[in-house]
Amino acid sequence: VRALADRVRRFRPDVVHFHNVYHRLSPAVLGVPAPRKILTAHDFHLVCPNAGACAFAAGGRRRVVEPDSLRRAGDLLGRRWDHRSAWHGWPRLLQHLWSYRVRRRREQLDLVLCPGEAAAAMLREAGLPVPVEVVPNPFDAEATRAMAARFAEDRPRWPSEPAEASTGRRPEPGPVRLAFVGRVAPE
Repeated sequence: VRALADRVRRFRPDVVHFHNVYHRLSPAVLGVPAPRKILTAHDFHLVCPNAGACAFAAGGRRRVVEPDSLRRAGDLLGRRWDHRSAWHGWPRLLQHLWSYRVRRRREQLDLVLCPGEAAAAMLREAGLPVPVEVVPNPFDAEATRAMAARFAEDRPRWPSEPAEASTGRRPEPGPVRLAFVGRVAPE
């Protein structure tokens, strides 16, 4: 937090954009002084002790919580926030209460951005006290199909694929196979 505050003070940005600080940094970074602060939320840690907005029954059975119940301290205290045990959920609950209810870190934001309307609706219904906006997915299906067709025509062939016919014509483009590399989580 001190290092970020020092950097912001020296650099003097107009906007500080936080991206998923919950898993890698303490929510305390949200308190760093800046003219404007924006956070991109890919989960629900701003309104719930469990980033996936799930509470757990004995045995670890998961249940998504109702957004309006996250407004009430009694509902927060009466739930198990970790699948392993109630004891594992207490640090989550304490961090949430300290960061967002006592220190009011979420109220120090100017704007929260969400990658989808469902997440934005959940944050709004749970009572997030700052504006929430949706950043629409830039995926354009038609443009992507055209790009994939061009890619299929020009792509190098794997050694196991048949060579071009002796006529010299290119084979019809087949399906484009893509690999996705990223984090996939139950939340």
